[in-house]
Amino acid sequence: MDKAAMETERQKMEMEREAQRKRHRMERQAQEDKHSKEREARKQKEDMVGQTEQLQREQRRHKEEMAREEQIHQEEMARGEKKFKEEMAGAGKID
Repeated sequence: MDKAAMETERQKMEMEREAQRKRHRMERQAQEDKHSKEREARKQKEDMVGQTEQLQREQRRHKEEMAREEQIHQEEMARGEKKFKEEMAGAGKID
């Protein structure tokens, strides 16, 4: 093998090495991008789950408040009806 052929072989090996480095950099970047997208998707999913859980808590509190308000309303209505009946019964006794 002459000197020119050896130099050509060295250049070929260096080009292969550089091509391999470039491929490795690109693969690492692709992997990092993929992981970044997966992290972001997971974060968004966790945020959505958190928001869903918050909404469920709000809905549960709302339902409980509505039930309490309904109970208070029913009690007020019953008291009003009782008072009216007593009033009417008292008015009937006077006559």
